[in-house]
Amino acid sequence: MVWGKFLARVAPSRQSSGGGGAGWFTSTSEHPAKNSRGSEHFIAVKTTVCSSPNINTCSEIISGLASEINVKILAIKMATEATARKFFTAPSFAVVGASSNPAKFGHKVHAWYLDRDLKVTPVNPASPTVTVNGSEHATVPNVSALPNPKETGVSIITHPGITIGVLKEAKAAGIPSIWLQPGTWDDEVLKFALAEGTFEAVVYGEGGRGHDGWCVLVDGDKALKAAGKL
Repeated sequence: MVWGKFLARVAPSRQSSGGGGAGWFTSTSEHPAKNSRGSEHFIAVKTTVCSSPNINTCSEIISGLASEINVKILAIKMATEATARKFFTAPSFAVVGASSNPAKFGHKVHAWYLDRDLKVTPVNPASPTVTVNGSEHATVPNVSALPNPKETGVSIITHPGITIGVLKEAKAAGIPSIWLQPGTWDDEVLKFALAEGTFEAVVYGEGGRGHDGWCVLVDGDKALKAAGKL
């Protein structure tokens, strides 16, 4: 299973001592926060105190810790890029939450797939068709009704309370990979989605090129190109 996570829950605290009596103490606390679309997550805040009176020694200690954190952030980013690339290796795609309303992200994501000539099926239980750029597209009511679910990557644009049900249905249908748009997941959703054996690839989280996290509209072209489809 390949997946990337935007934040690892770090160990509580640690201490170290350096040369000349220098030492440092790092404590980590988690603070609940929301992104601009209301998705809840945690921000890990590291507080580092250096006990050395030598400013240069402290500077070296802090720089070393910063480098360690940057390496971890880079590793997470690379893991998610690989997951996004894997997502786009699917022969076909679906958009859960597709809409005829141009203001909605379900409409924008569906249009993104159509604009790139990708085989995509809109999923909307409330309407038999959705309209994009003046053309009507037949919908299916749920992911179980997709023509080839085991060969379909699914973009999800729903509230977390709806998303969890979609994921359970997707797992039962054999969907191999999913892309959780920003604002579609919470802790319960991620726990289910990332469980071993549930999906081959799960794209989600803070850390894409957009400030709200990994989004098809922002990060999709790069991943599509990496998959050899652009």
